[in-house]
Amino acid sequence: MGLDDLVIEGELHAEHALSALKGRRVRLPASPRELLERVCAWFEERGDVCALDVRPGIRATPEACVRLHPMCPGIRVIAQDHNYLRVEGETLRVGPGYRVYAGRVLEALGDALGVAWAQPPNLAPAAALALARASLAEHAQRCLRSLSSGQSVGLLVQDGVEFSTGRGRVATPLGPRDHAWLVEAAQRRLRVLDAFPWPGAGVGHSSFLGRALSLMWTEVRWRDPQDNAERRVLADVDARLSQAWMINPRVPLPWVEWAEIQRMLHIAGPLADEVASRAAVAPPRPLVGYRHRDVRLRLTRGWWVRLPGSMGALEAGDDGWEGHEPGRRVTLAILGPGQRPASLSPAPGTVCLRQRDGPAEGEATLSEPFPGRFVLNGQVSVGESWAVIIARYERRTDHDWAERAWRSLRIRSRLPS
Repeated sequence: MGLDDLVIEGELHAEHALSALKGRRVRLPASPRELLERVCAWFEERGDVCALDVRPGIRATPEACVRLHPMCPGIRVIAQDHNYLRVEGETLRVGPGYRVYAGRVLEALGDALGVAWAQPPNLAPAAALALARASLAEHAQRCLRSLSSGQSVGLLVQDGVEFSTGRGRVATPLGPRDHAWLVEAAQRRLRVLDAFPWPGAGVGHSSFLGRALSLMWTEVRWRDPQDNAERRVLADVDARLSQAWMINPRVPLPWVEWAEIQRMLHIAGPLADEVASRAAVAPPRPLVGYRHRDVRLRLTRGWWVRLPGSMGALEAGDDGWEGHEPGRRVTLAILGPGQRPASLSPAPGTVCLRQRDGPAEGEATLSEPFPGRFVLNGQVSVGESWAVIIARYERRTDHDWAERAWRSLRIRSRLPS
């Protein structure tokens, strides 16, 4: 939702650490970095992802980012001194249940490391629910204003990605919702079960199913995985659906998509047979997953591009983005102030393309440098700002895909429909 709803500070005291470590000899960390290393070690022992960032000259103080849920942007743990922590996080995007869970985890972190929090990190479920309703209503009101002006709208989904939902609908982690749903959310009349991946306190079938569905809608590429990161997402979905079903065998599940994920993971056995048999008789309905269709990605300096949702990210940085899928690879770069790309020099037999749309102008070349290896080199300018694209692909029929990606490059105010 864009704002931190979890902000707490805490101090390490030798007596607190001694009590937490049950009488063993203990010393306070010698530096902020050592303090964060202890924090990361504790999270990693739990099985959480914790990345330490101590870049000199970039970070005034070292910090770590902890991912407790795939739909959460991450909780920042900042070492303001060798014995002082500040924690900031946006938890209500995932739901009131996740806010309660995150508080309990931080409470356990304090107990383990001897941190005396200035205020209790834990939050009662009723208080978390009230916060979530208020935050959801505020965000829904902004979405309604955006819809009225014809903009694409996402609620509680990842920043920097726009999913295709159809006119007048909003993308949420649990699937597209219509205008009437948004109005109910804005008026605080919506059940949180219909909005958040983790609606209630505790770990149960609703939290497992919400996690699986939110990954299926926003992250699964719906093709065979290309690397370990994509396989981990699929395995996460499979595990959470299995847990939800074991806890509540009557809970409605996306059998067709679950069977496809198990096929991509090459899972066999009695459970896979049961999932496949249920998928075979499941009534027809729209498929789960925004990434069956194109998505728009935010680059940098206001630029956006439209690409297949099935394309996975290889690298994303301040000046560009690179992605791939079987038979396709695309590299995008946004040039800095005062920079401009070299002029394209087409070789004999090269197809030359041009576009002009208001202030946006561009040119591109389509070539086949080797048999069965095609390349589009393109550039687009808006005023003094430039974007460059190189698309490589193996099928001649992908000329249209590469050209559409080049033609979609725009600064936010000039997105083509």
